[in-house]
Amino acid sequence: MQRYGAPYSGGWMNWPVRWLLPVETALNVYDTLTAVNTAMNRLSGEQLASWQAENSRIVKSALEITRLRDELENGE
Repeated sequence: MQRYGAPYSGGWMNWPVRWLLPVETALNVYDTLTAVNTAMNRLSGEQLASWQAENSRIVKSALEITRLRDELENGE
């Protein structure tokens, strides 16, 4: 419920099953970009470098997401 909201009364229990994977993917993208943006805004210097080293997979994923978005927006 925390991730998708209430399941009943028009919630995700009424969704077609084919929606679950795209919704989960979108939420993962949102969480990844939010984590990186939060770290970039709140940390600096050695703290940011340490966070990036500890979360290198998240940082790489965010860079890849940004690259893909830029390609789609520029029609490449």
